[in-house]
Amino acid sequence: MKKTILILALLIGSFQLSFSTHVVGGEIHFDQTGANTFNVVMRIYRDCSEVSLGSTQSITIMDAVTCSAHSPISMKRTAGPDNGGTLIPFGDDCYKPNLCVEEHYYTGTVTLPNNPNGYMATWIICARNTTNNLVGQPCAGLYTKIPDPALVGGNYSPKFVDYPEDAYLCVNNWKCADLSATDADGDSLSYELITPIISFSGCTINSAPCAPGHGVINPLGQVVLVL
Repeated sequence: MKKTILILALLIGSFQLSFSTHVVGGEIHFDQTGANTFNVVMRIYRDCSEVSLGSTQSITIMDAVTCSAHSPISMKRTAGPDNGGTLIPFGDDCYKPNLCVEEHYYTGTVTLPNNPNGYMATWIICARNTTNNLVGQPCAGLYTKIPDPALVGGNYSPKFVDYPEDAYLCVNNWKCADLSATDADGDSLSYELITPIISFSGCTINSAPCAPGHGVINPLGQVVLVL
């Protein structure tokens, strides 16, 4: 039977379609641990044996309104194939694809002054996976926003579930894939599809160019997504 494979890569606020090489998604997560202190976790997925991510990464922090820069966060890899991590075991009764994806974790801490504007955290790598619905192989970006640390009770950013091992579709065998997120504060969460991110100009988000016939409304071309 002919099979069509769709891997859904998690990006902060978006889902991106991925097929081969390099970085295929990730997220940035903040947990407030004190009046102005935060633990930071960045989770990155990449194709095996491709672009080297290294043992450290840096996340840019800026004012969410004025875009003025704050000291960057230095992140150390705490889990990944070079540090005791495991590969994602794809497959189910529908199909067992010949895919190899690594999961890398980077962690750090940061102290942020009270700021009614809040903050924006961004990360960019110019090694996005090859896709059929984007023009070329542009950079890939992750971002999240952090409310004013002075908010009573602190704050946690939403956290996505683990990368779904069966997040692909077979022809004539539709199913549901868990791409949900949770919030430790009990805040309500909403979801939307956005054009994948390729860069940031200050705190302005720049989107990737879509291939003809593709876009936010029809990221797979003629396939209809029901959310």
